[in-house]
Amino acid sequence: MRADYYLILAGDHLYRMDYTDLIDAHIDRHADITLAAQPVTIEDASAMGIVRFDRTGQIVAFEEKPTRERLHTIERSIPSGATVVAPPPETPFMASMGIYVFSRDVLLDVLASDGATDFGREIIPAALGRYRVNSYLFRGYWADVGTIASFYEANIILTRPGAPFRFYDPRRPIYTHARFSPRRALQRLHGARRHHHRGLLSRAFNDRGVDRRHPHQRAGRRTHSPIGAAWRRLL
Repeated sequence: MRADYYLILAGDHLYRMDYTDLIDAHIDRHADITLAAQPVTIEDASAMGIVRFDRTGQIVAFEEKPTRERLHTIERSIPSGATVVAPPPETPFMASMGIYVFSRDVLLDVLASDGATDFGREIIPAALGRYRVNSYLFRGYWADVGTIASFYEANIILTRPGAPFRFYDPRRPIYTHARFSPRRALQRLHGARRHHHRGLLSRAFNDRGVDRRHPHQRAGRRTHSPIGAAWRRLL
């Protein structure tokens, strides 16, 4: 089936976005290409694709993973005196989220070009000056979990009180593959009297009452918490 617009997504990011707003912005601005972007710190910018604008808010450059020295030279994504609102000083760079909307004919054209294998390094930079490339500012939580370290850090952050992102949103649920494992036993031993609390755990449980030293555990792992001497097995 032929479509007029194509949404290009990455598979190693954690966020929740209404793509309808992104596509509507692409259509309303008569853009050929729209990339989602959000403000980032200089520490994060060196690992991402950085967008640069002119004073009218049009994208004029795209640099994939610039060095720290290069970022100090750039200073900010939106220059001083621009007619558009600049990000706050602590997040002076606008980073591409790896989320793109392409109009059909433009996408076919850029993919037919020689060496067009990477969106950040080749396709987007080559499109500047040839096509109307706009940005879409995303203000929600977004994390790149493409490395072991970033994946681990994102998981730990989500276990903390007041975490910036939640999977449990009844209006916008995030699904995963089903796992039909047998139930597992739960024992809780309290203090010197060693009261026992037993039960069964299913895959979808929330054990807020269990004290945990390492709150995020993989499926099938047995852990021991020294606080309250709680043993449990997670499915």
